[in-house]
Amino acid sequence: MISTIEAGQTFFIEANDPRLLEEELDTAVDTAIQQAMEAGRHGVLVTRNGNTTCTVTVNARVPYGQMEEDAPVRPFPGTDLARAQAVVRHRFPW
Repeated sequence: MISTIEAGQTFFIEANDPRLLEEELDTAVDTAIQQAMEAGRHGVLVTRNGNTTCTVTVNARVPYGQMEEDAPVRPFPGTDLARAQAVVRHRFPW
């Protein structure tokens, strides 16, 4: 299910089926890219909040023409909290 948090700018995606999550994520990303292209200023940020949820937003932190994906690093048991809160960032051109 895709919920619009801010019209054309921020979307929340939630699905228990991984295939459905990816399909809805693709739809939200396509919509955000279209909005970013119309504004001509920002890129798109995808944040994987967990196994069943993602957030997609047109974001000033990401350069125009780029999509950045933030995914939390899942720590191994016994690792310190600082590492547990680390995020892996990948940046891709549209």
